[in-house]
Amino acid sequence: MTQKIFYTSSKTPTEKIKFLLKVAQDHFNRYQKIIIFTSDMKTAEFVDHLLWSEPKDGFTPHFISHTLIDECIVITTEKNNLNQSKVALNLTQDPLDLIELKLSTVLEIEDRSTQDKIAVFKKKLTAYQKANIPIIAI
Repeated sequence: MTQKIFYTSSKTPTEKIKFLLKVAQDHFNRYQKIIIFTSDMKTAEFVDHLLWSEPKDGFTPHFISHTLIDECIVITTEKNNLNQSKVALNLTQDPLDLIELKLSTVLEIEDRSTQDKIAVFKKKLTAYQKANIPIIAI
């Protein structure tokens, strides 16, 4: 399986939110599974609220889960690929193990809003580079 990391840069929370919403909506519209990994329940609940309230004239169906589930969009704090997706959006502070999670694509957001967040992204990028996974800016 070919594995790739795609990332976008963001300087503001609004840019991050727009990217997250677009990714979720695009996957839902194509019924292409995606799993959204978060570090904690607070972040999972924030993403959950966003997807239920945007776009203004609708919502993006999804589930928060901690167990296996056969749904298109899943938000989780677990380090397991609960919906057997090939694509993940990583909102955690750690790189994902694509082989262990059976992922072909990971989407990352390079948060440039603070030095600490820049350092987190660099740590993830370094781990992906050491694993010889192609990294592509979008």
